[in-house]
Amino acid sequence: MILNKIMIEPPDEGQHLAVLVDIFDLGTRNTVYGPKDQLRCKWLVQQRGKDGKELSVVCTYTKSLGQKANLLKAITDITGTPPTDGFDTESLIGANARLIIKHKPTPDGRVYANVIAILRPGKKDPKLPIPAWFKRAGADDRGGAAVADPTAPVQPAPKPVAVTQAPPEPPDTGEWNPADYDAATAFLPDNHASGGQAD
Repeated sequence: MILNKIMIEPPDEGQHLAVLVDIFDLGTRNTVYGPKDQLRCKWLVQQRGKDGKELSVVCTYTKSLGQKANLLKAITDITGTPPTDGFDTESLIGANARLIIKHKPTPDGRVYANVIAILRPGKKDPKLPIPAWFKRAGADDRGGAAVADPTAPVQPAPKPVAVTQAPPEPPDTGEWNPADYDAATAFLPDNHASGGQAD
């Protein structure tokens, strides 16, 4: 058996108009600050890859709305207002933003797209929809954004990720962890999208 590394095509460095297409629970993961309950946001940018589909980038956050938490800042940057306790992340699906992306190389020669800032879209920016081909994590084979078949059984919506206030903790550093780039957890196995990682 011959094994090859999965090479993900990252968006170019710079500013990209993007749509938030998925938010999924990663459960408890080991971090430099110990075990943390985390979630991951997936964006599709306006740039298309070699397969003709929109390229993607992901951001991983600790599920905390603490004052110094990166998730609090990200939600505020996306919506324009700080989230309240018990914020439902499903309300962010379909949100548009301008992402500033910087590449991060790894020792093994791979390059990941790291989101270093999230900006509100401009007044003249087009509204990006979720592409019909995109399938959310855990969605069935018909695709999360596909037009519903009226004869098919109704599928339950993905379980919302509720975020509540947490006790104070060390601030998120934004430093990337190679474990975050595990293709088995960072990206859907259907090869419909490609992208990078941001923390």
